[in-house]
Amino acid sequence: MFKNIFAILLISVSLSLLGYFYLGTETKPINPFQKFLISQVEEKLKNKELPKEWELIKSVRYQYPSVKSNKLLGGLPIIKTNPKGNYSLEIIFMDEPGSEDFILAQFDLKNIKDQNLVYEFFLRINLKEISK
Repeated sequence: MFKNIFAILLISVSLSLLGYFYLGTETKPINPFQKFLISQVEEKLKNKELPKEWELIKSVRYQYPSVKSNKLLGGLPIIKTNPKGNYSLEIIFMDEPGSEDFILAQFDLKNIKDQNLVYEFFLRINLKEISK
């Protein structure tokens, strides 16, 4: 009897953990805001506007002082990473002062070893244009 209860408990816990990890790793669909950001970065790569270190980004940290961008993006990845890289990228999304329609995105590429800033650029994002 004890073995049966233990087996059922073990199976239940295993299925619960499997479900939890599956849902935790499931990717969210790309939304227009994420799609726009990805296209902007890809355009900069295509036009060789980004430094060679861009291909060596190991980690990305997103900050959302902007409530609007947090609602729109909220943790969705937009930058591909390279596990062998030695650079980190910090992206900060801020509301443009005095504007309801614009968000500013600041991209800071840093050397992981010494935290020196290697490259920085900004995007001014018109939310009305993206939502069309």
